[in-house]
Formats: sequence, C-alpha cells, structure tokens
Amino acid sequence: MLSVIVERQPATQQGPDITSPLIVNQAVAGERGRVECDRNATNREFVDLSGPVGPFMAPGAMLVVMDGEQQSWRGMLRSLTWSIEIDGENFSAVSSMRIEREVVGDAG
Repeated sequence: MLSVIVERQPATQQGPDITSPLIVNQAVAGERGRVECDRNATNREFVDLSGPVGPFMAPGAMLVVMDGEQQSWRGMLRSLTWSIEIDGENFSAVSSMRIEREVVGDAG
C-alpha cells in the first residue's frame, strides 16, 4: 500500500484519507493527490446548459463554452442527457449538460 503525505497550512481543514485498489504506483498516487487537492482548493460551480442535440461527449471531457460575444470559459462535462419528444409526425430533441467550472475573480 502506498501513502502520500500532504502538508497543509495550520489553519486548513484536514481532508479525508484516500484509499483505492486502483492506486498501484507512485505516479498514480501523486496524480490522485493532485486531483483531490485541486478539487478541494478552488472555488467551483456547476453550470447547466441546454440546446440542440450534438455529438456524444463522455463525462470528464474538457469543454470550451462560448458565452456571449467573444467571451469563453472552460469546464469539465459532468453529465450529458438527451430528451426527445414525439408528437405525431413531429419530434424535438434537446441536449442538457452539467459543466463544472472554476469561479475566477470575485463571485460575490
């Protein structure tokens, strides 16, 4: 079993221990530790978007979202669902995504 020691500042909250049978070497342990520290050390929010159905994207994919005129931000796709409504000969399809992104600057 591998152990990764994370030294935190005295005023920070201790995170939970990470145990997994998938952590089999030092490189994997280091990456898992980096991901956990990043997830708990930044201010994140979930953004829900919907629009026309596009190609399938697997959760975990990194996306660039164009927001307004020439504004863009990056985030990680957390979920993707498609809904289809059929009314006789007509149908409509909508794609819904939940994207996790880092909040930059003053969120207040």
